[in-house]
Amino acid sequence: MFSTLNPQALLVAALATLALAGTIVFGSRNLGNFDPALVAYLFACIFACFGVVYRYAVWLQRPPTWRYFSRGWQLFFTGRLFVYGWEIVKEFVVNFLGQRFIRRRGRDIGRGHMLMAWGCMLAFAVTFPLVFGWIHFWLKPGGIDIYEIYVFGFKTMEFRLHTWMAVLIFNALNWSAILVIAGVMLLMRRRLTHAGQIAIQTFENDWLPLLLLLAISVTGLGISLDYKFMEGKAHQFMAITHAITVILFLLWMPFGKFFHIIQRPAQLGVAIYRRAGRDGPQAVCPHTGEPFTSELHIDDLKDVTAQLGYDYTLADGSSHLDLSPQGKRAALAKAHLAARKESGRYFG
Repeated sequence: MFSTLNPQALLVAALATLALAGTIVFGSRNLGNFDPALVAYLFACIFACFGVVYRYAVWLQRPPTWRYFSRGWQLFFTGRLFVYGWEIVKEFVVNFLGQRFIRRRGRDIGRGHMLMAWGCMLAFAVTFPLVFGWIHFWLKPGGIDIYEIYVFGFKTMEFRLHTWMAVLIFNALNWSAILVIAGVMLLMRRRLTHAGQIAIQTFENDWLPLLLLLAISVTGLGISLDYKFMEGKAHQFMAITHAITVILFLLWMPFGKFFHIIQRPAQLGVAIYRRAGRDGPQAVCPHTGEPFTSELHIDDLKDVTAQLGYDYTLADGSSHLDLSPQGKRAALAKAHLAARKESGRYFG
């Protein structure tokens, strides 16, 4: 196993983990604002950080992925910050918040995925800063009905108990759990009734992620309901079960389907790439005489295929990659015709 480890990715992951540990110590004021009850979550987050960064670093070493990644940053800093910045904002709103990329596959999957995405993003935004000690709450001195919020040890705001602000803040994880549960239910219904999904789905890739998210959300919501209606009688069971499910989620994130949560932001760089391609010169197919994609894409495609060991150079010095899909089909048909003509048999 150790012989197959990627040294470069291992170094990057180790440095990222050390950087996270440093920000935890710094942001929690030397762990003075860290909640010891969250120590198990903390170690799971640190492990997840190492695993996610390691796998991401390995993923970026693939020639096609690295070309998109490096080209996106290169284009972003070419002086068109406003144009490409606006492209990133649009991509974030449309595909991250609006989940258009998944809504195109169907109404139910679009709604379910959107609810899960919003719930998970809200949960991440609340959970990680709390676990790392970057955010903490204190009662304001001199009273018992006003809470103060500290970020990295600095007071940022205060709010009074039993107000709408207090309800929103203290129940943020409950709102996220409700969103995730609704999304999971929609997707489970689809996986139980959609013939195409039933035929190709697997437990590990399709059902296990949904069941794990459902367990996290139900147990997390159960902690609040226990305090509200059961006077904390089931707290120990709910808290331990919730901790187990969350830790399993964090430990599995670098290795399972949840890794796409980390990969998806790379789509922002692809949006810049596409915009640069549209604005730049276009590649014209030698067969059809019509533009079909950007010269930027064709040039990068030639470089990447060469790195992968493929040579598409033709006898006349041109490249097969210069052809559009229609041109490639025509070239294939011509090759078949030439082969049959050479053999003397056009049929059979």
